[in-house]
Amino acid sequence: MKFFNVQKIPLIPVNKETREFRQSICNSCEHYNSTLHICKKCGCVIDFKITIAYAKCPIDKWLSVKPD
Repeated sequence: MKFFNVQKIPLIPVNKETREFRQSICNSCEHYNSTLHICKKCGCVIDFKITIAYAKCPIDKWLSVKPD
């Protein structure tokens, strides 16, 4: 499992629409643990990861975005 390293990317937030879009994808993903709110593929806490502009899904279901 490869972990997401927040120390290597800027912590710039995304807008509400992007956050909700990412959350909807993660909620329906087979790698999402809804009890712990983590991705079983990368080990990230989804509630945090979906808010970061430069973050991306480890299996490319959603990509990083240019900050607003």
